[in-house]
Amino acid sequence: MQWWYQFLQETNRDRAEWENRDKRNVKFRDLDYPANYVQWDEAVEFCRWLTQKAGLPDTDQCYEEFTLPGAQPDGKQQREWKFFPQRKGFRLPTEAEWETACRCGAQTTYGFGSDPSLLPYFGVFLETSKQQPQPGRSRRPNLRGLFDMHGNVWEWCHDKKRNYAADLDNEVIDPLGSDTERTHAYRGGSYDNYARHGRSACRIFDQPGYSYAFVGFRVACTLAEVQDE
Repeated sequence: MQWWYQFLQETNRDRAEWENRDKRNVKFRDLDYPANYVQWDEAVEFCRWLTQKAGLPDTDQCYEEFTLPGAQPDGKQQREWKFFPQRKGFRLPTEAEWETACRCGAQTTYGFGSDPSLLPYFGVFLETSKQQPQPGRSRRPNLRGLFDMHGNVWEWCHDKKRNYAADLDNEVIDPLGSDTERTHAYRGGSYDNYARHGRSACRIFDQPGYSYAFVGFRVACTLAEVQDE
């Protein structure tokens, strides 16, 4: 949450406006809690800001904004982002990256296995959260050392909606979604959903301009390849 507050301040965003999006959970604005009520576009802008904070040049930005011709029904221009995942900057993970990080090589329902009795140790869901977000890292990490892959808040991914069945015959690796779609994926489940929505394979899609109390994001970056000597 600390980095999110700093982002709001340095980009001249209204912190009070963001906090008022979810008055029910205003008491969960402590720095230990995950940032929530974040739109997909805002998560992308955060990644661009963080790339600048890291001292990387504009040529390392993974997102470049452009505006599509024509206005939307609300009269606003439709924003789009060219995606360059191979660059060194920060970005949202693709769905394939997110699921790989979550599964840790397992084919089970959750990254820790399929035994629902273990859920309270690894995930924050409706069954275990009293319908309230929890501080980050309040549950055990997965085998890759990543916290909160199951529950607490959904996490925006880069990808637009795509039917995986369409890729079965083509052996597509890490598809980024359809260019004709507007909705983007989020993964992982949340404190406001039952544990079945936090399965490693569960996918939800929504409009990039929507935000909810139970949706946040996770940041990723592409590491430079290590050259053999």
